[in-house]
Amino acid sequence: MGGLQLIWVTALSLVAGALGWMSLLILARLIHTRQTARRASDRKLVEQGLMDLVRGANATKPLAPYVGRADLMAEVVLEFLAVVRGADRDQVLAALRRMGVDATLRDQLGHGSMASQLACIDALAVFPSVFTERSLRQTAAAAPPRLRLAALRSLWLSGIAVELDSVLADWKAGALRHSGLLEEFVRELVCAAPEAGLQAIRRTDLSGPMLMTLIDGVGEAGDYAALDKLMELAAGSDVSVRTAALHALGRLRHPAGGRAVAAALRDPDWRVRQAACKAAGDIGLADLSEALAARLADVVWTVRFQAAAALAGGGPAGLQVLRDVAAAGSGPASAAAALALAESGA
Repeated sequence: MGGLQLIWVTALSLVAGALGWMSLLILARLIHTRQTARRASDRKLVEQGLMDLVRGANATKPLAPYVGRADLMAEVVLEFLAVVRGADRDQVLAALRRMGVDATLRDQLGHGSMASQLACIDALAVFPSVFTERSLRQTAAAAPPRLRLAALRSLWLSGIAVELDSVLADWKAGALRHSGLLEEFVRELVCAAPEAGLQAIRRTDLSGPMLMTLIDGVGEAGDYAALDKLMELAAGSDVSVRTAALHALGRLRHPAGGRAVAAALRDPDWRVRQAACKAAGDIGLADLSEALAARLADVVWTVRFQAAAALAGGGPAGLQVLRDVAAAGSGPASAAAALALAESGA
């Protein structure tokens, strides 16, 4: 075969391959579009059936073809129940139980895609029972981390106790992976049982992210029993822990935390100084006005900004400090004070 023939054969092969690939993409797009349209149509029919249940009509027959489709039922039921309350909600749930929707959702656990199982786990929170608890506990004990967390959250939302210590143990062992959802769940557990959170932050075997999450939860819980421990942590060796402890002290808003805040205003790390300025403003520590005024000249502009905001929120005394600093010169401190005054309209 000559060189020219080889070029033509190669070109034709490439064209044929491109046309074939384009055809496959078009076919896949058509199939996806058709499946999406069919699913949207099925969703509307399920939603209409649920509306019929609210009106007291017998929707068993219209819903029957969809009861076995766990992912579809989980998705629509969760969205529907998010806007239905009271007796109507109870009526819909009772009818769905009679049709066996909760059993369908339980049977899906351990099968299907991750997205489908997550939807079913979330939906099971509205069907509390001994069977649901058993299925969710089995998932929480042996499933991949993402499904474990979802199962624990569903247990919690359905009113079943979840121990903070067991969640921390799974997190430490890697059975639960560090994520925003996990942090949020741990904070919820701490807010519901502040004494358990206080016991947990006293542990010495926790990683930095675990301890900071617990500190955030303790601060949100607003339990003054944690005050001494938070003040101790605010003087610790880890910068991130010190910062988290100061944020938590700000949420507690107890004036006794002022000692830790005052010390942190002189911290060598700017993140701690910034957190201390915010905590001083949150707590309303008027006696720290002079120390906050010193931070208006901080080398880090975010610390200057936070110190100015704390003084601006400190009432007449804080505003007067800002006026004095703003009138004193033209450096960074004066600029921060003037900006704070302008923003506060004082």
